[in-house]
Amino acid sequence: MTEYQALPPEELKLGSFTHLDWRPSPVERIIYRYEKARPKYLFSTAFLEGNTYTLPEVHSLLDDQVPEGHNPSETNQILNLNAASVWLVEQIGQGKFQADLTTSNKLNYLIAQNEALDAGIPRDKSSVNRDGRGATVSLLGNHLFTGYNKQQLQDSVPPMLQKIANLNDPVTRALNWAAFATYAQIYMDGNKRTARYMMDGILMSHGYDAISIRTTDRNDYNQALHEMYTTGNLAAYASFLAKIGSRSYPLDSSPLQPEIGELTPESAYSLDENELDNGIDLM
Repeated sequence: MTEYQALPPEELKLGSFTHLDWRPSPVERIIYRYEKARPKYLFSTAFLEGNTYTLPEVHSLLDDQVPEGHNPSETNQILNLNAASVWLVEQIGQGKFQADLTTSNKLNYLIAQNEALDAGIPRDKSSVNRDGRGATVSLLGNHLFTGYNKQQLQDSVPPMLQKIANLNDPVTRALNWAAFATYAQIYMDGNKRTARYMMDGILMSHGYDAISIRTTDRNDYNQALHEMYTTGNLAAYASFLAKIGSRSYPLDSSPLQPEIGELTPESAYSLDENELDNGIDLM
């Protein structure tokens, strides 16, 4: 078994995605599409965590009908993801979403409550993490990755998140946030989920669709994470997310109408069902 240690920030490689032809839409339209597809987003996110809920069962749970045959922890995981999703949309819709650690902490609390000790508190500030060790992540091939310890988190996370926040392109900013926050292992648990919710917040607040990963993408997802953890190349995982996200932007697509600033209340709620499909498999 090979053990990999998190590299210092200066050795990490960010990705650049300014070449992507992703055309933004009005934020109201993006929110509508996301809310219509929310059960699919919840299902796909939970699936990557090994949750056995099916998509129809997620629908039932959101309708206050708890399916039988599941561990309560699986049910709570779906409900937590939903609570975080609702809060995220509220922040975006009210123009309050901020790409910062405070927002990330709130999302981690909502996502990992009742699942992780000290949910919503970064590892370097957690009273539970007494020895200050970095989180460990099991990789493909029985390898192991160890994230930043307490001192390294304090030295690395603020400047790296600021560096990412200073990137001009919001898509590049969102994808690199997801990659670095996953790599750094900021929290006791729920790091990948929290990082992707932050990514979606950055994207949606700038008029881009949230990104969801198909069940059939799980092997590619794990391979991208493996490459990032073992090399420090954040672009490996960020590029995977870009590839998945590009499904919402076919090469021959024309800009969605009406243009930003011209959205009417009627048009916001009269979308074609095809606009709601972000490539999430049913299961």
